[in-house]
Amino acid sequence: MIYLGNSYIYAKVEKLVKRFKTRDPFELLDCMNVVVGETSNYKKLKGYCFMSCQTIYVMISSFLSEEEQRIVAAHELG
Repeated sequence: MIYLGNSYIYAKVEKLVKRFKTRDPFELLDCMNVVVGETSNYKKLKGYCFMSCQTIYVMISSFLSEEEQRIVAAHELG
C-alpha cells in the first residue's frame, strides 16, 4: 500500500482550487464529473465513494447537517 501524506493531498487540492476557482467541495466534485448523491441506507456511515462503469460516485448520508455534508464531501474529494 502506498501512503499519500497530507502535503500531497493539500497540493492536489490547491491545484484543483486554482484550476476551477472554487473551494466548495460540491462544486469541485461537479467540475470533476463526479456524481454526488444522498443516501439514507446507513445510519452510522457518513459517506463513501465508488466507481462503476468508469464513473465516480460520492454518496453522502442524508442524516447529516448541511455543514457535516460539506465536510464529508471534502473528505471524499481528498
